[in-house]
Amino acid sequence: MQASRTAADQAGNPFTNGFLVPGASAPQHAANNISNAINLQSQEDQPPVQANATAAAANTNPASGGDYPEVGSFLDSIALGKYTDRFVENGIEDEETILELNDEHLDALTVPLGHKLKILKRIKMLRQEKGMSVPESR
Repeated sequence: MQASRTAADQAGNPFTNGFLVPGASAPQHAANNISNAINLQSQEDQPPVQANATAAAANTNPASGGDYPEVGSFLDSIALGKYTDRFVENGIEDEETILELNDEHLDALTVPLGHKLKILKRIKMLRQEKGMSVPESR
């Protein structure tokens, strides 16, 4: 069996195509294969530029909550960060507005009952911490 293959022999094999150099010695094959494999791996490890641009745009999009840290912080504190976009899309953009939310508001946002209770409980606690009055319904 020959140590090196011709380009025609390699053309149909995706595992060796482009890696072996016809006429080169076995150690040179190994060196070339390693070098080519490292180059391919590093190219695959590079994130696409378009994906980074999309992620950056999402962080500046008002609907993502990126510009409204109080909303994200409030919801993350009760493990409900998934509602950040919904709050911001509905104009709830700061703590002052959050502290005014009531049962009907959260119904309008279509927040499920269990999550609504968590949000209302946290609002009640924050209002007490700030020395604000807390309506009996909360």
